[in-house]
Amino acid sequence: MINEWNLKLGDLAMIWREGCIIRAQFLQKIKDAYDNDESLRNLLLDPYFKDIVTNYQSALRDVVATGVQNGVPTPGFSASINYYDSYRSEDLPAKFNPSTT
Repeated sequence: MINEWNLKLGDLAMIWREGCIIRAQFLQKIKDAYDNDESLRNLLLDPYFKDIVTNYQSALRDVVATGVQNGVPTPGFSASINYYDSYRSEDLPAKFNPSTT
């Protein structure tokens, strides 16, 4: 359940699986994650997804770096690794801290 709207995110993944071209087993993994923990705030916290991201983050960084070095835009990949880094970082340089103002 999220935002007190009684949405079950795992069930939403299955709706996508049945009614769209996205019928991948990946959507079953999303459903499984939310079935295992209905209060899951982010898929990155689920053990299955956490392991995948941990194992492949280096390769993703290499793809983004190679793109930058060769002038090839990789906006989706860049945004993904930046999201991952910001999600797992407690303190960021641009983080607003009202106690210091």
